[in-house]
Amino acid sequence: MILTFPATARQDSATGAGWTRARALLLDRAGEADRAVELLHAAAEVFRRDGLPLEEARTHLARGRIQRAHRRHAAARTAFQDARDLYLLARAQPMLATVQEHLDRLDGQGRSRSREEGRAGLTDSEVRLADLVSRGATNQQAAQQMYISVKTVESMLSRIYRKLRVRSRAQLLAALLAHTG
Repeated sequence: MILTFPATARQDSATGAGWTRARALLLDRAGEADRAVELLHAAAEVFRRDGLPLEEARTHLARGRIQRAHRRHAAARTAFQDARDLYLLARAQPMLATVQEHLDRLDGQGRSRSREEGRAGLTDSEVRLADLVSRGATNQQAAQQMYISVKTVESMLSRIYRKLRVRSRAQLLAALLAHTG
């Protein structure tokens, strides 16, 4: 057994569903994707029953990621759409954008198509980060607003700088302004 429940957590409680979700992610890493998906379905149902839509959406998002990684595109799309619907109702814009990126990747649109010249090589997340940084957000602030780590912000900024051929935030702002008119 990869992960067992603490003695104080009931499997049919929200806490138990959180443990179930964690166990499912570990099972997927151990190569047991089918069992992981089953557990994620069960956890989502507990969160739904207990009226925790954000936790339910996170669980659908995890299920979609597993399904997509195993090339089960129809199942992944269903999971991502379930997550999107719940995030829409909760008005959770950052998470909604994340789910939409996953859906776009499934549709072969992982990169922004209709972005201005110069931004065309950036992913939607990179465009959001570039916009935040160009408006003066620190790495820490951008990380908090995008629900990612500071380390992820740093690596994304490195990719953005390389793609736009800039070396500083000032040059980034100038590049973005030059391409938006």
